[in-house]
Amino acid sequence: MGERRETMCSEIRVRCTNSERKKWQDFAYRLSGEPNTFSYILRALLILLEHAEGDFGKMSPLVRALEKPPKNAPLQVALFEQKLAQILWESMRRSGRLERK
Repeated sequence: MGERRETMCSEIRVRCTNSERKKWQDFAYRLSGEPNTFSYILRALLILLEHAEGDFGKMSPLVRALEKPPKNAPLQVALFEQKLAQILWESMRRSGRLERK
């Protein structure tokens, strides 16, 4: 019997500035050449995160040690997100190439 596919019926909301929203939309358009492809890119990023998940266990103490900044401190938020990005990048880099299914 074949694999049963889940129906996409759920949403994830992400709070961002208007300029960040535009950056996401512009990035998605530059990458795909089509409007409204953000959800595909977000799901592809989830595949990358799942691929690196084995290394995340090693990195989780670093993430947990980061102090989450108050939302009304933009510089602290930016620094926190940069540190988190560095940790995620290192995990993805060490997890190696993603093999095609």
